[in-house]
Amino acid sequence: MGKLTGAGQYSNDKYLSSFSEGNLCGYGYNLIETMKHNFLKTGPKISEEKMSLFGKAWTYFLEEVSIRGIDMRRVNRGENLKILKPKSD
Repeated sequence: MGKLTGAGQYSNDKYLSSFSEGNLCGYGYNLIETMKHNFLKTGPKISEEKMSLFGKAWTYFLEEVSIRGIDMRRVNRGENLKILKPKSD
């Protein structure tokens, strides 16, 4: 898996392109589940540093979904969920 190096860097290392469609949707679902509590009043919060890492991963995920033309409704159902976390530098 590639490294998250900053905004706009995904095009240099499209590490999500090797994921199957099901694994990519599962990855996106996992990102949503991890980040959602920082946007809600209840639930455990994650640190700003980790939130930044997951935010970059979310941006790259959205870029890959756009490239492939995947229906985001698949992500919301967590189809073929496989827990895959973003790799830090």
